Amino acid sequence: MLFHFNISKYLTCLNFLNFQKQTTFFFFNIFTRNESNQKKYVIYKTYISFIFSLNSSLNNKMAIIMKRNFSIFLFIAITSIAAAQAGSFNITNKCNYTVWAAAFPGGGVKLNTGESWNMNITNGTSNARIWGRTNCTFDNLGLGKCQTGDCNGTLACQTIGTPPNTILEFSLNAYNDLDFYDVSLVQGFNIPIKLTPSFNSCGTVNCTADIIEECPTQLQVPGGCNNPCTTFNTPEYCCNSVARSAVVATNASATCAPTSYSKFFKERCPYAYSYPKDDATSTYSCMGGTTYDVVFCP
Repeated sequence: MLFHFNISKYLTCLNFLNFQKQTTFFFFNIFTRNESNQKKYVIYKTYISFIFSLNSSLNNKMAIIMKRNFSIFLFIAITSIAAAQAGSFNITNKCNYTVWAAAFPGGGVKLNTGESWNMNITNGTSNARIWGRTNCTFDNLGLGKCQTGDCNGTLACQTIGTPPNTILEFSLNAYNDLDFYDVSLVQGFNIPIKLTPSFNSCGTVNCTADIIEECPTQLQVPGGCNNPCTTFNTPEYCCNSVARSAVVATNASATCAPTSYSKFFKERCPYAYSYPKDDATSTYSCMGGTTYDVVFCP
């Protein structure tokens, strides 16, 4: 959605001093020079609300009131811009077991059934991910280990998780002020997951099939269904000329092709990435500044 407006059209309807008009243009342009039309609209909408409140409060001490209210407006504008600089994720565990939610960047927390974690990620962040960990034990220092999705033995992840783990990948405020996101099974599967944007026009993506119960014998591991690259470590499954681990499998060559194992994942979760060079229909986009609801076991 794009927002189009003309500041002058609104300002010419208002009986303010030329100084105030010039000052408004000056600060508005400084604060929004790098912002999208959507963010400018939000900020300017705040300004219009300020204008009407000011009109209702003008009296013999107009200059003092204008100075005070204009300062308030500037504070609100700066706060609005700061809020717009982060993508918001509301992560909820609806599984009937504990999930240790993880994000890179972002850290990690323990989520019992029904608990949520609200997280903000700075706009401009790319190649980020959210996933869940299972069967974890941590000490009071946040050190320990997880059966699936472990991130170097820490509760607050500072690196990506180890397979198998179902992954939500995203880049915020990227090309043309858009967010890009997907569900990836390139590193296997451990927990059903769903992402829903706050804008209905943006696509919901999920993988909720009972993959662990149906997992091919060769890929079965405790707590999850592994990916073929980690299991076999061959170019056919790792998608490059030299076999590598699944952690770097996304650096695939252009010749990467689906296999019987990737087709197993694709048939059960058709809108998720099943191998590093999966088709473009697995990637979704939404306008920057969107709030996302992430649910384990939706």
